[in-house]
Amino acid sequence: MLQRTLPAGFIAPCLKAVVRRTSSEDRSLTPLRHGPDPRDEYCGAEPMYVNPDQDQHRRNRLLAALRPGDYALLEPHLHVVPIAEGEFLHLPGEEIEQVYFLHRGIVALMAISEDGDTIATASVGSEGAIGTIAGTGFVRAFTRAMVQAAGVASRIAVRHFRRAVRKSEAINDLLTRYHMALMCQVQQTSLCNAVHDAISRLSRLLLVLSEQGGDDTISFSQERLADMLGLRRSSVTVAAQALQARRLISYRRGRIQIMDRKGLKATACECYEVVIRTLDQFLQYKPVRR
Repeated sequence: MLQRTLPAGFIAPCLKAVVRRTSSEDRSLTPLRHGPDPRDEYCGAEPMYVNPDQDQHRRNRLLAALRPGDYALLEPHLHVVPIAEGEFLHLPGEEIEQVYFLHRGIVALMAISEDGDTIATASVGSEGAIGTIAGTGFVRAFTRAMVQAAGVASRIAVRHFRRAVRKSEAINDLLTRYHMALMCQVQQTSLCNAVHDAISRLSRLLLVLSEQGGDDTISFSQERLADMLGLRRSSVTVAAQALQARRLISYRRGRIQIMDRKGLKATACECYEVVIRTLDQFLQYKPVRR
């Protein structure tokens, strides 16, 4: 990535372009994208200063679940970095080079049509990570990983991550369970988008974003919510107005405040509870017999 001389502790949130050296073989394997590279557009996020305290790594649920011996395989190679709103951690067809374990912030995995329409198939917060599939040997992304809420993550190069996975049965087991939980979210989201109404779907998404962000205040515009839900903005507006009329949420200038969590859960479809319950079940600590 291009680097500039910046104050200590500062990391630019995004750049207008990413310069890579790619072999002719790699280029032939990379699918063609429709339209311009999203990285060519400035994400508009504010810069962030990060305290490089290495104890922050354990703020991620996956890293916190590892025993000291297994965690030690990863810790020397982990670096605390900011993730900026609008930043793309990987794009479809790209080789995955870094794995991100989130402490704060939300990343959506977006499926994209040839016409440029998008929909979120899953979202990830401090309970998960982005790019872990590369630890199994699969190195190319098939979704767009877009930062929806700025935060902080522990980043590790794929080569170091894969080496740790090969050495540790516990890390391998944890990844398998996490990928199963993530697949459950993808499948449940697909079901939700197909059979549930806009109000139920918006309620479910707001609860998930609140859970992953650790806050009842969600800084999302209606346009971004529409993209994640695969709905028109007008449909999200009507659904948000209905929830506000019931005093379940308060919405103003891109900030949504959950006022009645119990009532919002009652309005949401069962998909929220299914996803949260499944994640808790799969990520419960299970000792690996040696």
